[in-house]
Amino acid sequence: MVGAIREMSYEETIEDIKNTCGRIPGFMNFLPREKLVRDWPSWKGVGEIDIERASGLLCTDNMFESDL
Repeated sequence: MVGAIREMSYEETIEDIKNTCGRIPGFMNFLPREKLVRDWPSWKGVGEIDIERASGLLCTDNMFESDL
């Protein structure tokens, strides 16, 4: 098929995220692999600042801590 865009593998997607952001934003670790592979190309155009903002909004660091 001429002009078809090949979908990246999960491993290629992870590598591209690291190259783009310098690391894997924490919230991305909770996404299903298929969703991350499918959605990353559109997120990549959003920009690093917005990805950082989304990461902060979706932070799971304190999600499981008790209020004791």
